[in-house]
Amino acid sequence: MPQRIFYHTVVDDDRSGQGLAAKLARHALDETIGQGLQIVPVCPYIKAFIRKHPEYRPHTVRIRPDHLEAIPR
Repeated sequence: MPQRIFYHTVVDDDRSGQGLAAKLARHALDETIGQGLQIVPVCPYIKAFIRKHPEYRPHTVRIRPDHLEAIPR
């Protein structure tokens, strides 16, 4: 099954504390699932978000070395 790697989540400092990261995460994860893709949660924020929202767990896959190699540097 096709997958989407989530490797970094960024919200500008002047926007922090407004819940934007959570809105961004929810929207991105919902879109990913809606497109029939599995979630590869490399980003620490996305990992934590999924721990708090277990409804996303069935759509995730374990991180493999090839996932990490695919991340732009």
